[in-house]
Amino acid sequence: MNEQFRTLDFQQFKLYQRLQEFSLDEPESQLSFSKRLARDNVWSLTYAQRAIAEYKKFVFLAVVAGHPVTPSDQVDQVWHLHLSYTRSYWLEFCPNILQMDLHHNPTCGGLTEEIKFEDWYIKTLDSYRQFFGMPPRDIWSTPKDRFGRDLYFVRLNIQQNFVIPKLSTRHLSKLHPKQVVTISLLFITAITIASCQAGFNNTNPLNYNGSEFLSFYFQLSLLVIFLACCLSNYLRLPSTSSAQPPESLDPYEIAYLVGGNKRVFDTAIASFFQKGYISIEPQLRRIDWIDPMEPLSHPIEKAVAEALQSNTNIDSIPKSKLYAIETIRDRLQNWNLLVKPQQAFIAKIYPVLLIACLLGLGIAKILVGISRGKDVGFLIPLCGIVAFVGLLFSLEKIHRSRYGDRFLSNLRNKMPKKVFGIDDLQLPLIVALLSVAILPNDAFADLKIVLAPVSSGG
Repeated sequence: MNEQFRTLDFQQFKLYQRLQEFSLDEPESQLSFSKRLARDNVWSLTYAQRAIAEYKKFVFLAVVAGHPVTPSDQVDQVWHLHLSYTRSYWLEFCPNILQMDLHHNPTCGGLTEEIKFEDWYIKTLDSYRQFFGMPPRDIWSTPKDRFGRDLYFVRLNIQQNFVIPKLSTRHLSKLHPKQVVTISLLFITAITIASCQAGFNNTNPLNYNGSEFLSFYFQLSLLVIFLACCLSNYLRLPSTSSAQPPESLDPYEIAYLVGGNKRVFDTAIASFFQKGYISIEPQLRRIDWIDPMEPLSHPIEKAVAEALQSNTNIDSIPKSKLYAIETIRDRLQNWNLLVKPQQAFIAKIYPVLLIACLLGLGIAKILVGISRGKDVGFLIPLCGIVAFVGLLFSLEKIHRSRYGDRFLSNLRNKMPKKVFGIDDLQLPLIVALLSVAILPNDAFADLKIVLAPVSSGG
């Protein structure tokens, strides 16, 4: 209770105490009031218990506010259910707790009634703030939503109906990956059925003749591949992060964020080249190590230097086995700039499943065609293309998160537009962000040859 509540008179304070001590759940009941409320409204038990707490505050206001009150939709659901427990409500709650009858009077409809109840709801929120502070927005909606969106609440049998939310830009970012896959599959199914009914008399695609099925399958393939691309991009979670990375990342951390092991190696070689630690023979793709004037301090530079000393051919150095890179990868994952392994698997396998379903339909039609002695010569290469696309999705390396993309884009936008020279102090950062391809040929020709092909960063 806030300080303002403590100024209430004794009777009002006792009312609040009675409400807090009153329990709508019966200890002996296996299906308690709160569990039934959660089940009927498809709420979590915790949310249902919060709604019950808000219901008690509402009835408190109904007694002490001095004006008519109107509940939120969630509180109204609690009130409706409590009214169905007639003994509890009329024989105990009203006479003993409220010490007055509290009737539920629904609207009679019409503009006048709508204006009246909206005014009462606004006054109810004002009184709530006076006694209890700000109401929780997930239970007490704004007047606009209370008499707009919330009026469309209906009961629904979830064993007989699918519940798919209407999507908006705000809701898309909050969807669980499983919801995205389900929506995608249902969308494909709906489009397929609609296409069958609209374009062909026979609603079974396996019964289409050759030209009909090829046209249908080609259009469906474009749709499914497009959805697979969108799904693969969407599932590179997270899209936001509460773990903020430092304002300035190490050049090697940026290099790994851009292009993984290869870009880290390129950045280290460029740094050595600038400092004169290596000599390059571009025709032989050979790098010879020259002992530096000062000891190396960065773990990545030490690891690359050890690799160069044991193998001078640039193509033979195992870039993926540089031990210090694992530390960088873990840091970037903790900052949510990289997709973590489990999420990367999801981002890869779900699009592959979509393509697999599409390929399965094509193979089924091939088998049906062969069994009926039909020519399937055009469908086989089309299914081969679909299989190849599925293979590309399965081999795709899921690296950065969508949050990492935005972070990297901001770094690149801050990079000054100029020609970089051999003495530029930002050379390692330049190579990390933009690759050696951005460097001028006069001073970096040999370096660009041995590091080609330059990593594109995914």
